[in-house]
Amino acid sequence: MTELSSLPENSPVPTLLAFLICESVIHDAETQKKTLVGLFDNFLSSAVPCLIAGLGLYAKLVEGSGQYIFKIRLVNLKDESQLLELSTPGNWPVAEAPLEFGVNIRGIPVQAFGSYEFQLYANDVYLGRAVFRVEKLQLPQLPFPPPGTER
Repeated sequence: MTELSSLPENSPVPTLLAFLICESVIHDAETQKKTLVGLFDNFLSSAVPCLIAGLGLYAKLVEGSGQYIFKIRLVNLKDESQLLELSTPGNWPVAEAPLEFGVNIRGIPVQAFGSYEFQLYANDVYLGRAVFRVEKLQLPQLPFPPPGTER
């Protein structure tokens, strides 16, 4: 991993326009377009601990240029405990163009119901967050008696 101290000091702090959670980010290699499948901000589970099999994160940034280390953290908002941290170097070649990226993450362990947030950083500068809740799955009540229970 590149050391932060070796990065140019003239890389401006980007502005985050969008930071979204979805089921999957599909990147078309030919057109460079991204498709976001199943945007969400609630995850339902019948019990905890549970495993989020997979999700995607999409970010769109402007007003940046140069070299960056992008970091994504996932924290529990109840106590700021960290569940996940990912880092990757990135190059922003054209200052006038926005920078978009999508990442798919598999196998996220969740220990409790509640609110969580993904935090996005560029060169250790906080840019923004995407919040979601893990909630207990409640099956709906049937409006009539189940078959075989009628009198």
